[in-house]
Amino acid sequence: MTEKIAIIAWGAMADRPPESPRFPPLIEKAERAIKEAVARAIAEHWNAGRPVYIWEDEQVVALLPDGTRVPLEKGQYELDPQQYK
Repeated sequence: MTEKIAIIAWGAMADRPPESPRFPPLIEKAERAIKEAVARAIAEHWNAGRPVYIWEDEQVVALLPDGTRVPLEKGQYELDPQQYK
């Protein structure tokens, strides 16, 4: 029933198209902002020669600026700087 009402209402307004939103929905804007912030944070870490830590395959993994992935041992929270310099 609601679909029929919508079709009838659209038919009454057929001479003008529906207004398109000026901005993307809030969720899309938030997702884009988060991705940009993460990219900036990763770039800052790598430019300073520091690893970025992620959760991958049920463990913490250090991503080194040269692209190397180093899994951390259980209970280890960060790499010793000697391991990546």
